[in-house]
Amino acid sequence: MNESVYITSLLFSEYGYGWPEEVYEYKFKNNKGQIHYSFYAGGISPFIKVKDNEKFSRQIFEIIKDWKHKYYWDYTICDGTLWYLRIRLSNGKYVRYEGHSKFPENYKRLIGYLNRYVGRFRKDFLNLYSY
Repeated sequence: MNESVYITSLLFSEYGYGWPEEVYEYKFKNNKGQIHYSFYAGGISPFIKVKDNEKFSRQIFEIIKDWKHKYYWDYTICDGTLWYLRIRLSNGKYVRYEGHSKFPENYKRLIGYLNRYVGRFRKDFLNLYSY
């Protein structure tokens, strides 16, 4: 990715059969970055400041640099985990990644990085709505 290009918005969602959708949403507006987490059975975290959009963008680009745009299991599966990542770039372009029951090798690294910002809220929601 070109170093002068940065992320202006990011939407990452993961959901599955019998499990509500979890969403991480990032927006960079008026030279400020903010991220929040929502769990569609339980609520939305407040917007949390991301102090360094350049660093945030670089880290995301590093994580997804070798990703293919689609990850689908070769067999028909009625349930399982579905996910998508949509990114809007400062040059006006969009990139999209998606999958169903198949993931990039470092998929959990993306979730871990996003949780650096919203982890406490995510943990609270999961504890509240776990069976």
